Amino acid sequence: MKKLFAPFTSFINDIKQLVKASTNLSKSLHNLNDKMTEAQPTIDSINQSVEDFNHKNEVPLKRIAEAQARIEKETEKF
Repeated sequence: MKKLFAPFTSFINDIKQLVKASTNLSKSLHNLNDKMTEAQPTIDSINQSVEDFNHKNEVPLKRIAEAQARIEKETEKF
């Protein structure tokens, strides 16, 4: 008789494991969402710092590019 119910018992145990894994996944996703929400201000701050840095260096980089173009033009004469 035990052999008759063995597949059903195994199936029920598999479902229990699946439910447990699903619950753990749900908890992990909730924790990940919380951490992403906590990290968002830091991410925003870093992005703003990068934008500020790029804006601050825009004029000097433009001058460097212009100087490089002049140097290349002068060296072509030789």
